[in-house]
Amino acid sequence: MPEVVVSATRTPQSIATIPGSVTVITEQQIQQQNTISPTRALNDLLGKLVPGFSQAEQSTATSFAQTLRGRDIQVLVDGVPQNTSPMTGRDLFTIDPSAIERIEVIRGATAVYGNGATGGLVNIITRKGTDGKPVYTSDTSLNIAPRRPGQSIGGTITQGVSGKKGAVDYVVTGAFNHIGGTFDAQGDRSMPSHGGGIGSVANSTTYNLFAKIGYQFTEEQRLQLSVNYLQHRQHSDFIVDGAGSLVCPTPQSPGCFRSKQRYLSGMQLDDQQLGENTNVNLEYTHRSLWGSQIKTQLFHMNNSTRYQPWDARAFGGPLQQGSQDSRKWGGRFWATTPIPLYGDPEILWGADYIVENGGSRSTFFDNAQFDASGGRIFTKNGVEQTGKTLLRNIGTFARMQWHPHERWLLRGGVRYEDVRLEASDFINFIQNTIQGGTVGYSATVFNAGTVVDLTKEINTFFNYSEGFSLPSLADSFAFQPSGSLESVKPKAIRVRNYEVGLRGTWSPLTASLSLFRSTSQFGAVFNLLTGQLQQVPEVIEGIEAAVDARPSDRLRIGGTLTYQKGKADLTNDGNYTPLTTARIPPLKLTAYLEHETVPEWQWRNRIQMLYSGTRSQSHEAFLAGRGGDGLAVSSYVIVDLYSTIKAGPGYLRLGVENLLNKMYFLPQAQIVGTGITGGRGTVVTVGYNMKF
Repeated sequence: MPEVVVSATRTPQSIATIPGSVTVITEQQIQQQNTISPTRALNDLLGKLVPGFSQAEQSTATSFAQTLRGRDIQVLVDGVPQNTSPMTGRDLFTIDPSAIERIEVIRGATAVYGNGATGGLVNIITRKGTDGKPVYTSDTSLNIAPRRPGQSIGGTITQGVSGKKGAVDYVVTGAFNHIGGTFDAQGDRSMPSHGGGIGSVANSTTYNLFAKIGYQFTEEQRLQLSVNYLQHRQHSDFIVDGAGSLVCPTPQSPGCFRSKQRYLSGMQLDDQQLGENTNVNLEYTHRSLWGSQIKTQLFHMNNSTRYQPWDARAFGGPLQQGSQDSRKWGGRFWATTPIPLYGDPEILWGADYIVENGGSRSTFFDNAQFDASGGRIFTKNGVEQTGKTLLRNIGTFARMQWHPHERWLLRGGVRYEDVRLEASDFINFIQNTIQGGTVGYSATVFNAGTVVDLTKEINTFFNYSEGFSLPSLADSFAFQPSGSLESVKPKAIRVRNYEVGLRGTWSPLTASLSLFRSTSQFGAVFNLLTGQLQQVPEVIEGIEAAVDARPSDRLRIGGTLTYQKGKADLTNDGNYTPLTTARIPPLKLTAYLEHETVPEWQWRNRIQMLYSGTRSQSHEAFLAGRGGDGLAVSSYVIVDLYSTIKAGPGYLRLGVENLLNKMYFLPQAQIVGTGITGGRGTVVTVGYNMKF
């Protein structure tokens, strides 16, 4: 049966009819990757399975350290936006995988859900109630790092029930996940993070509760309410050894990037990293109202994030810990209206309205006590509100599709976006006050595409799409000595994406190939040397491919390819500089072999490989004095194992991440000149799940 997705068009459509690149991650794939990864993090999963996605840095951070086609992603849960303003970088860490039915990824800029998807869209589709009597699910797992078994113990417990009685269906899941210490292949502690600790998940616990109830009035009408709550809290006593890690005189020192970050025990911090997220979503669907299919949605999201302390004194700032809050509510309405003309044209039309209140705070600590303790003791000596924002977003849209021939589809649309941002006076990282105010943004973005069925098995597509997003205020004014929101108004980022692709589906084989080019007149390049956000012309190009084959009933093989290159005109003079590896990842190749080894026992095994290539273009620009990466990026190969077998009423699972215990450094880590962290060494997970 053809795969059907809703994210690309807001209505159920076969992938074969979509002029663009789409990846669907199934429930089975999610379970496999969760058994392999001890963190159950969705960003790990996306980096391994989706072409165009860069690898995760093995932490909760997403927007800060992971891109899709070199740009930012918009994350939705059943259409509810998870991105926040101010940005938290936790967009993919708001729901546990146990509540997920599938994940749909739209690769390439899109405005189908509004502001934010300049690189693409990730829509997480949650579980639905099953038909009939209640079905209970139970899943437990335990994981350890063999090099440090006592310090790395982690595990997960999930319980769920779903069913249907009369016109009412329901599903409830609960999950608890504990992550122990994380270690590299040499047994050294590794707490990967971005920018001084934002996002590290080592030594933490996560709780998630998800519930959904639906009422089917008639065959055409349905009302559905879902609630999701997640809390993530760290409880580590380790801190970065700032002095011991700075062992490289210059970034160009031979082997400098192999000097690993060190960690010291004995940290005393009352309020450690915390993430809390609540979604409430109410949906009404009518399949035939005055000749149209309609859907309305009302939602509320509440997000709170607290980061690890950051010693900003070297940049002129204080010893501080940041916290951010976001409260978002909104609604969507859309309808699909057929037109009784030749070629069965239909129009999708509707509107979105979203309001978000955001705020940030800084907690300050006693410098003298911190220094005397060797960076271990954090004693509060003040808290201040650093800024508040009010964001109002209105979008209206219309899209038409038409079949002038049974083998030819045309689709085009337009969206008008209006954004108003109100900000109080706010204090930046170096304690300078930036005057607030009100600014407005508006844009009319377009999309157009076509799909042609060359044969029954092969089709080709062309797609032009535009995306629109606002840059981060925190990045825009991070190290500004003074100024105001109105005088230094950040420019909106408008991305134009051009793409051509080829897809084929045969009985034992599916394959896809796409080439893309995305441009933006005002990109967003954060210069780490100057601490300034540069908005300059950017060009990103790439090629993506995926193949899955079933040579026999018991064997499946496949893989993906991702190659990108990107450049920016940093001096606005027509001379382009390669974008850094934080934006453009090296060549990525993945491959897997899955085999039903003993059918009678339902014993299946999967070996998967990820190759990350070299990248030196940005480093060469650095050596020429044109910005870029301080170091070149080396290649590595990681191999994982997944195995499952029928055991009693359920299934016994085994996952081994980094099976060969390869010592490696993720691309984002390799470009850091001092104190980098290694990727995770071998982690073994054993789990058992059953339904009854």
